[in-house]
Amino acid sequence: MEIVDYEILVQNLIPPMGGGRKYYAVIQFLVVKTDEGNKRINLDLGETYGKTEEEARSKMQDKFDGWRKSNA
Repeated sequence: MEIVDYEILVQNLIPPMGGGRKYYAVIQFLVVKTDEGNKRINLDLGETYGKTEEEARSKMQDKFDGWRKSNA
């Protein structure tokens, strides 16, 4: 499966979670190349949390990279 595009969305948690986690990240969209053309698919990897935007994004990137390797 060839990935054309994807976006990790990071937003503030209101109210913050315990442990100082103020941000969460999700995969907002994923576009893959198919025989019929590019197709947007709903990839639900859940949410990741972090004390900073970067931490939440990095955790989701790691989760996405793991998914990508297992679906190569």
